[in-house]
Amino acid sequence: MERKKQIEVEEKEVTRKDKELVATVRRPAEAESYRVETIAQGKRSAFEYDMFVLKEINCEVLLYLACHKCGTNKTSVVQDFVEDNIIIS
Repeated sequence: MERKKQIEVEEKEVTRKDKELVATVRRPAEAESYRVETIAQGKRSAFEYDMFVLKEINCEVLLYLACHKCGTNKTSVVQDFVEDNIIIS
């Protein structure tokens, strides 16, 4: 009978220890993992936006240089692009 009680106590201790580890190790690790992933995703989104802006600025600069070289104004060049259904990408 004493041995059976000892086994029950040990099983309860194992269960308690498992719950303690989940609370003190696993959940904080999962929270940290989520935090790091969220920051990384934000940085990726910011980088993608920066690349989009740089691409747009590059198109503006190229358009300006082309207009300056040809002696035309930007509005007429843009209108020609739109009329010809040319999309700068």
